[in-house]
Amino acid sequence: MSRKYAIALHFPVVLPQRDVWIRAAWGDVPVSYFQGDEDLNNSSFLDLKVNKWEIGSDEWAGMIEPFIRIEILRAHALVEHLGETEYRPPVDAAQQTLVVLELDEGGSELDEWLLKRLVSILADGNRLYCCNDGFELAGGKVAQAFPTLKEVQLKLQQKG
Repeated sequence: MSRKYAIALHFPVVLPQRDVWIRAAWGDVPVSYFQGDEDLNNSSFLDLKVNKWEIGSDEWAGMIEPFIRIEILRAHALVEHLGETEYRPPVDAAQQTLVVLELDEGGSELDEWLLKRLVSILADGNRLYCCNDGFELAGGKVAQAFPTLKEVQLKLQQKG
């Protein structure tokens, strides 16, 4: 199971607002994040997680809540990233933006579902890559197998 994905977006790309993206992926849940700008088009990264312990069950208290790191690479930053990455997706730095999403170590199956839901929102209509010993182009079946919003919300109500 991949814990790292990359999405190649063609210019002109308009990323959703942070809160709109989170709500589309996870619904109305308590989140924590590090990144100061609501507009992802002006950002280079975002670290976020769902605060599971705030969702009504004491069973989540004390569990690992890993962050999902999102890097938004454009122009010079993208060229540098591609030059430093041994196994990289084939991306045209002059024509594309690369959004790399990675789950921190630890966590549960639910955390992987949360990552996949975020990926699924941006992946629609764009090239999606999974990272397993390097980036590989993911077929349409991969994104179709990602959990739905309803499945994620049900899983959040249970102990993962």
